[in-house]
Amino acid sequence: LRHQQYIVAGWGRLKYKQDFPNILQKATVPVLDQSECQEIFQIRYDIGEDVICTGGSANPNTCTWDNGAPLGYPSQYNDRVRFVQFGITSINGCERNPSKITFLPNYVDWILANLRP
Repeated sequence: LRHQQYIVAGWGRLKYKQDFPNILQKATVPVLDQSECQEIFQIRYDIGEDVICTGGSANPNTCTWDNGAPLGYPSQYNDRVRFVQFGITSINGCERNPSKITFLPNYVDWILANLRP
């Protein structure tokens, strides 16, 4: 289920300490290698299989106030292309820093077990 890149959308800043945008923004963000992700966040956060990192370097990324933004990928379903959410942004990188994303496929069983009518 992991892709090399995803689409993220949000209302967060485009750059650190910049004004907020007036329209919803979207960006295609690359996924970093898990070992690179762990190395970057090792001091503050444990990076397991339930996390992916995106952006970094000169790549597009999430920024301040994008927490909770959906990370997804277009997928075919019933002869239509749909935006399927694969992640939720939790730590935003801004500019050259990577973002930490909670990877939802690892939580599907828990989500289904806890849904209530």
